[in-house]
Amino acid sequence: MTSGAHDDLRTTLTHMDQGLIVFGPDQRVRLLNPRVRELLAMPEAVLRETATFEDIRAFQQARGDFLRPSGEIDPHVQVSGLHDLPRVFEWPSLDGGILEVLRADLPDGSVLFTCSDITQRRASEAAVQDSERRYRLLAENATDIIVWCDLDTTRRYVSPAMTSVLGYDAEKLVGTRPMDYVHPEDAPAYQAVLDDLTRGKTDRALTRLRYRHRNGAWVWLENSFNLMRDAETGAPTGYVATLRDITASKGMEDALHQSEERLALALDSGSEGLWDWDIATGQTWFSDHWYAMLGYASGELDRDLSSWMRLAHPEDTERATTAMSRHLDGLTPAYECEFRLLRKDGAYAWVLVRGKVVGRTSEGRAVRIVGTQIDISARKRAELALAESEARYRALSDALPQMVWVMRPEDGRASYTNQPFQTYYGSAGVTRQERLDHNHPDDAERMEMAWRDALARGGTFEVEGRLRRHDGAYRWHKLMMLPIHQREGISGWIGTALDIHDSVEARHKLEETADFLRLAQDAAGAGIWDWNLRTGLVRYPLPSARMLGLTVPNGLGEDDAVEVSIEDWKALVHPQGVDAVRAGVEQAVAARSTYASEFRLLSDGADGSERWLLGFGRVVFDTATGEATRIVGLNLDISDRKRAEQQLAHLARHDTLTNLPNRALFRERFEQKLAEVRREGKKLALFCLDLDRFKQVNDTLGHPAGDALLIEVAKRLKSALRTEDTLARLGGDEFVILQTGVHGGDDAAVLANRLITAVGRPFLFEGHAITVGLSVGIALIPEHGLDQDAVFKRADAALYKAKASGRNTSRVHRKIEHEAA
Repeated sequence: MTSGAHDDLRTTLTHMDQGLIVFGPDQRVRLLNPRVRELLAMPEAVLRETATFEDIRAFQQARGDFLRPSGEIDPHVQVSGLHDLPRVFEWPSLDGGILEVLRADLPDGSVLFTCSDITQRRASEAAVQDSERRYRLLAENATDIIVWCDLDTTRRYVSPAMTSVLGYDAEKLVGTRPMDYVHPEDAPAYQAVLDDLTRGKTDRALTRLRYRHRNGAWVWLENSFNLMRDAETGAPTGYVATLRDITASKGMEDALHQSEERLALALDSGSEGLWDWDIATGQTWFSDHWYAMLGYASGELDRDLSSWMRLAHPEDTERATTAMSRHLDGLTPAYECEFRLLRKDGAYAWVLVRGKVVGRTSEGRAVRIVGTQIDISARKRAELALAESEARYRALSDALPQMVWVMRPEDGRASYTNQPFQTYYGSAGVTRQERLDHNHPDDAERMEMAWRDALARGGTFEVEGRLRRHDGAYRWHKLMMLPIHQREGISGWIGTALDIHDSVEARHKLEETADFLRLAQDAAGAGIWDWNLRTGLVRYPLPSARMLGLTVPNGLGEDDAVEVSIEDWKALVHPQGVDAVRAGVEQAVAARSTYASEFRLLSDGADGSERWLLGFGRVVFDTATGEATRIVGLNLDISDRKRAEQQLAHLARHDTLTNLPNRALFRERFEQKLAEVRREGKKLALFCLDLDRFKQVNDTLGHPAGDALLIEVAKRLKSALRTEDTLARLGGDEFVILQTGVHGGDDAAVLANRLITAVGRPFLFEGHAITVGLSVGIALIPEHGLDQDAVFKRADAALYKAKASGRNTSRVHRKIEHEAA
């Protein structure tokens, strides 16, 4: 090799992002670059040219590298030579990252290794998985109906909200078309919108029309359509629609001239924010709900249009202002635009803003425009989620409540089954005969006839029947089979089976009662009320009274109402909620506006859970005297939402396996205790714990045994502590303890011995006796520092000392040794 080529090689190696090292046939380093020393955190005195593999391995062993789990290399396996190492394996770096190591054998007997830092890639993969979980949660819990349709308008996915809004089983509507459910008067205009959308003439559309409810009533829905296009060709492939129930607001619009009071209540307690722009003066008025939608208090922003547009996302500003200008110039009948606005908390919310000029000069110049603003963030997230790839759809199917499988047409064998399918059938159900054997004898013939009819028609198979679970129990299911059409014909069938046992049982009971509508109102969790401020009496229709827990006297008809005093109402509400409601009412009266307040009822639900209501109210004033005379409003049952919020708050700060505090909660408590040390001179001890031989348990008995072991270890550790001490799980088999009330190292040593003894007792799992050890590293506070990261680092260093000393022991950080190192 020429001198110039050698210099070029050295320059290339020096600037490589990957670490590179070559061992010769004599297992000595022949070539390396500086990046490999940086990634492996090894000094030049150890990792250098001519260094032997044995010297390098000895240094790593003394440092404790082989005591940490490292991909395919078991730390308990003796690696005797370079060729014993896998061709591809992962290795943990000292800073907590992950290295990917590749081995290549060269023709002359040399071995080349490259190291790459894949920490960010692993973090990105974890972020994708987290995004997938949020997507699955959103798709199944959105309050608006979400529908995915082919270009021929056939529904391929319907969200569960279909049941609560229109009364239909969502899965039953898969394979149907929306025109079959649209009011005849709205059908022509709706068909025109679908034609423009499916032919690619428009990518977005918005309609308001009537859909037939399962009970025969007509429900007004606002439909927002978004066309899906092929990522490569741009050709339309289908569309996603979100349907929002606007029956209440539509009815209130129609009744505007009949009751101004009802319209005001609908606007103030609904989901729309109101705005009014006086173009001549530049002044803009925003409703309380408009401010609340963005996290602001009323009046917190300047009352002019520029303050509104300053909140708009930079990518949306031009589109929003252009649409506004076109309407002000009379080029469009109304202003309508979707864009993002900056919330007070720094996040962006998607909003749908509509407006209409209500005043022009004789020259046609607009002088005033009024409109509404709706938060459509949930709808936007749902639309993006439903546009994901087939891989995400498969992941979603495992989270669906119904069983899903794909069947081959030639023999009926299932080529894919989701997790609910496997859980229900156990080891059976792969072949069609196995599935037929699990049909209820009373339903089998009817189900088979429906299947043969579907085959003859080449269409959708849909039937209700009872299926035998793996434990022998029968449950009602809604079965659907959708043909997968290819050019050569049907290439397979997608089957779904939704457990409708509870709904079937409920349907049978509902068929025995003559008052379905009132039962549906009770189940909806909403009730209205009217408070007469002069008499102090509150009037509740019977469903509303029952929601509040009032006793309904015998002999009243469903059209009657219950009247109670405000004092009787207070007796039903938790004392903490009374003051909040009173303050909201007083503020609403003073501001001549509406109020909204959450409060908890003293009586719990049938299952013992807390009951929460969200009350909206509108103050009614005497037009002659200006005196507040009544408050009319409605109550919504938000108990489920409250329970979900409490559960999410707990999960965000606790380990899901052991229910111990997680890293974030532990660091928060640690910082609080450090503040007490700085302020009051208290002493603490930080324990870093690591299980010995835990990996052997996973490798020999499997991860269920490992999970059971971690749960039992958490219980034993907690039982060895006082209530004022804090135990947390950081991940894997790593735990951490913050001991308070420490007088010195002896107190910490006593606790360490107690912990080691507790963990050292054998565990039993499915007849197997499991014995593991516990290594403990201890740092004392303030002796070893008052900074979290510094104290953690010193406790972790003490832990490595304990492991290097034979494990199942403890070590206290030695400050002199640390400074010398």
